[in-house]
Amino acid sequence: MTRYLLDTNIVSELIKARPDERVVEWIRAADESDLHLSVLTFAEIRFGIEKLAQGARRERLRRWTETELTDRFEDRMLDIDRSIAELWGVIMARAAAVSVLLPVMDTLLAATAEHHGMTMVTRNDRDFTRAGVTTLDPWSST
Repeated sequence: MTRYLLDTNIVSELIKARPDERVVEWIRAADESDLHLSVLTFAEIRFGIEKLAQGARRERLRRWTETELTDRFEDRMLDIDRSIAELWGVIMARAAAVSVLLPVMDTLLAATAEHHGMTMVTRNDRDFTRAGVTTLDPWSST
């Protein structure tokens, strides 16, 4: 059984007015109990919401995040703990040793996926692959 950690770009795609059908179908076909989110995804989504001007869209996204998304992933939301933080340090050092600079949030997500033995579901294959985790891109999966 493969378990998946959804990147923020997957969640963001699902709340678009016209989400990519490949992503929607991949999510629909997956076993819901195998789909997980990091608390970092909530942080990134909240940051995006806070940057929006006051208005109906901002309020709709805030409510969606605080109710639907939270309820859907309540039992499958992963925290950053000490072992993940230490693994993040290893990933960053491994990348630095070959002069590769990786984004902090992505490598924290990569450390979370690696720690839990999960496949990272993302459109950003490059950074996660360079961080050493298995990825799946629903935009290019057939």
